[in-house]
Amino acid sequence: MLVTPLKDLSRRVLVTGASGFIGRHLVPNLVSRGHTVIAVSRKQLHFPASVQTVLIGDLSTGIDWNPLVRHADVVVHLAAIAHRGDDIPAATYDRINRQAAVDLARVAADAGKRLIFVSSIAAQTLPSSPEVLNEASECRPSGAYGLSKLQAEQEIAGLGMRHVIIRPTLVYGQGAKGNIRRLCQLARIPLPLPFRNMDNQRSLLAVENMVAAIVVLIEREIERQTFIVADEAPISFANMLVEMRKGLGRKPGLFHCPEPMLAGTFGLLRMSNVWDRLAGDLTVSTEKIRSVGYAPVISTEEGLQRLLSQVS
Repeated sequence: MLVTPLKDLSRRVLVTGASGFIGRHLVPNLVSRGHTVIAVSRKQLHFPASVQTVLIGDLSTGIDWNPLVRHADVVVHLAAIAHRGDDIPAATYDRINRQAAVDLARVAADAGKRLIFVSSIAAQTLPSSPEVLNEASECRPSGAYGLSKLQAEQEIAGLGMRHVIIRPTLVYGQGAKGNIRRLCQLARIPLPLPFRNMDNQRSLLAVENMVAAIVVLIEREIERQTFIVADEAPISFANMLVEMRKGLGRKPGLFHCPEPMLAGTFGLLRMSNVWDRLAGDLTVSTEKIRSVGYAPVISTEEGLQRLLSQVS
């Protein structure tokens, strides 16, 4: 794969969804590296004074991206509705995650700008997979959310524009919501937990590593590629809890339980969605993203420990 040599690193970067989980980590990092950032969000933003902040309306109503894209070298599209189960209609996922993304991509394409589209591993696979996935693996999207992301990928690639697609695995870190927040709540329970024999393997992604991957793709001028991004090595569900409890200064406190009883335990804790999303195997290869200069800046173990030490 051809990788453009590094030259002047400074870029004008338009970041959508800048007040979201990943955006709140990405924007300060870009500023620290000398990039000029235009941060776009529906919510009030609190970034360094050098960051130009722009409030916009609902993506589903249509946004005039031309004035913003015109002043950028590269667009990082983070804005989306994250997977939230069956409470979000498929049509809403489609409007926000596909149509709004493609509308922005068309404007960027017309202006000759690069677009980094943050998709999801859900565009490629169901919550569990028996194989180690790479970018060439068959796409079997997970539900309406995954389908909306995959269709957005396909339409963006079909524009023939300068683009990169990122498929992150489950991203965790300070400010994470959804299943990661529920897992943190589980780790905090001051009682032994019956998950010691859950030795499945999951590829996770620390938000610090996600930011590192985006920065590499911005600064090395990568184009017309799709990349899976994850931490260096997968981890079992049991060891997720072990590392989180280390962050709390606690012992593991796990014991064995017959597997058929575990799903019921999650149900009693009103955490069935965590079981569905984290109890099976889902491992990926990061060989391709590594080939263009990505290297994790933090291990999964350190990231999970840090997460609980930060939020406890």
